[in-house]
Amino acid sequence: MGTRDYESQRLDFPIDRALIDELLALWKVAFDLDLADEIPQFLGRELHANRDVLFLARRNDRVVATCRLTQSRLDPRLGYLSEVATAPDHRGHGLAGDLCRRAADAFDDAGGHACFLGADNQAAARIYARLGWRRLPNTNVMLRVAPPATPEEFLVDHVRRGLDRELAIRPGGPELRVPIIPAIVTPHDWIALDANAAILSTRSVCQKSCVGLYPRYDRLRQPDGWFALVRDDQAVLGLASAARRDQDLWIVDAFTHVHYSAWLQPLYRRAADLAKRRHPAAVCATCEQDDPLKAAALDRLGFRRTDRTIPLEHDPQILTLRLYEIPT
Repeated sequence: MGTRDYESQRLDFPIDRALIDELLALWKVAFDLDLADEIPQFLGRELHANRDVLFLARRNDRVVATCRLTQSRLDPRLGYLSEVATAPDHRGHGLAGDLCRRAADAFDDAGGHACFLGADNQAAARIYARLGWRRLPNTNVMLRVAPPATPEEFLVDHVRRGLDRELAIRPGGPELRVPIIPAIVTPHDWIALDANAAILSTRSVCQKSCVGLYPRYDRLRQPDGWFALVRDDQAVLGLASAARRDQDLWIVDAFTHVHYSAWLQPLYRRAADLAKRRHPAAVCATCEQDDPLKAAALDRLGFRRTDRTIPLEHDPQILTLRLYEIPT
């Protein structure tokens, strides 16, 4: 049996609730995960922010394989694949590869340039590699880019191509779901980039997440918040966040690519102002205790080092973060 023995289907979001329930059941078996939190997306909550397309394979009216393409509307050059799954009794027939190929072609046809995906399964990674995806160093993230560029060349160009362009800080939201990925997987010199979202540099720790990066920030929207440094070509070059640690402490954090470090202070200030409006508690930044580069940056910004530390759990290790008081 080959892929020709299956019916292929392409569906744009929103999709029918009955189909959603069928998909959730398949993904529960395939990933051992409950993806019910994504139901609002399937029903069209993010249509204004992202274009989502499902590619399905059916056999006897049953969905047996899936692939989801998400393409940013803010920056249509960027997208990712997710929910690549095949029912156990239909594996080995090339369904996943066929659906991913269809999704990649659709992305290219829609003007896409860089398509990410997460791959912690070696067998799946080999399928993606045959279709043009390449693993980024010290991550479980793979990237497929328009030739002749390599993934590494794309990331460098993504940062540097507009050093003289206008930038602005904007509130976080679903329109940044895809554009934050290159900002995070690009190597940074600091160790801990954002304690609130548990984001560490790929130079220090393997980044195992791809599609799961945005939910870490989305959880901060209420009652806390986050912000992005966005260039006028819609590239995200930095992120900042504010989150309540306990009754008397708010943590703010921020990072940018090294070429945009002049924006660190405005990002920290934006996050700190939000924290102070929500609750007049102590507001502190963080720095991994063995990170002299971030410590020096905080010193230059006028932050005051304290004796307090907090832990940051990042499987399989626990980092110790030094608190720095925000200048008034």
